[in-house]
Amino acid sequence: MAPALLAWVHAGIVASSLQMETMARLQDLGFQMAGGTPAEFAAFQRGEINLCRQVVRTAGITAD
Repeated sequence: MAPALLAWVHAGIVASSLQMETMARLQDLGFQMAGGTPAEFAAFQRGEINLCRQVVRTAGITAD
C-alpha cells in the first residue's frame, strides 16, 4: 500500500475507533482494539494478506 494511502486509512481507523459507539460495536463483533503506528498497521496488513493467501492456496480456492 502506498505510504500516503496507508497514512490516510490509518488516520480514518483511529478517528472512528475513538468514537465510543463505534468502539463498542466493533468489540461486539469480536474485534480487539489495538493502537499502533501506520508502519505497524502495514505490517499487520501484510501478515493478514499472507495468511489469507496461504489458506486460499492450501484449500485450492479459485475465483470460479
